[in-house]
Amino acid sequence: MSRWQVGSVRGAGFPAQRGGRRLLLLLPALLAALPTWAPIASAARLCMLPAAFPFDEDDERRARIEQIVAREFEAASIPVAPSAEVRKLLEVVDERSGRIFDPETGRIDDAKESLYLDDIERSVAAELGCTGFVQVGLHQVLAWYDGHHANWDGRRTPINSGARIAGRVVLGILSGVYVQEQGWVPALSLSIEVSNLRYEDVAFRVAGVEPLMNFSVSRKQDLLPRDQWLKDEALVETAIGAALGSDLADLKGNGRPGEAPLPTGFSWE
Repeated sequence: MSRWQVGSVRGAGFPAQRGGRRLLLLLPALLAALPTWAPIASAARLCMLPAAFPFDEDDERRARIEQIVAREFEAASIPVAPSAEVRKLLEVVDERSGRIFDPETGRIDDAKESLYLDDIERSVAAELGCTGFVQVGLHQVLAWYDGHHANWDGRRTPINSGARIAGRVVLGILSGVYVQEQGWVPALSLSIEVSNLRYEDVAFRVAGVEPLMNFSVSRKQDLLPRDQWLKDEALVETAIGAALGSDLADLKGNGRPGEAPLPTGFSWE
């Protein structure tokens, strides 16, 4: 990934002069001679990490859903750098840093990892002007099916056709035995995670998107094929809104356990 670097002019003073009047006259010329510096980032700006989806890198669902998430953050006055730029910069840092594993033990070398994270922190802040990362992920989970609805991660969705339910009732009347269907069914949830530039957790929220199973009369059950996952944009937007809350209120207020302080170097402001 790449980041926009912000330069700062510290201690760019001038030698003291006795003639205050002369200094005032020279000041415009001196200021004009100074180089132009990029503005210092004074507010949160996030870098979008590539979506953690089980799809090909060029799958349109990645870019589309990242854009929806970015739009929500930007509506809350937090700009987001696109994942394509972020990926490029991180690849450069990875190549520059080399291996961070100890070749003898196969474990992460703490000293090398610290240098690697230092490099990421410096590079992302400098080249993209970001103060943290945001990433959207997709999770296949189990939802509780109560005979009518699938219930999971704050979502409740009917997955039984009306005809199937009616048929079950009629069969129960005729046989004198009513069979109640219950159990676990597969479903999809989206997560949104924010971290600082050292990948330390800032906030994490998850919301249900859609069930992967629907019960029908004729075929008993239909599974949603993977190439149809997340195709319903209204469902995706609803899930993202549920995870973030209005103006990111749920992400900021309920994305961390208890009163845990934000990690070093991160601020929502």
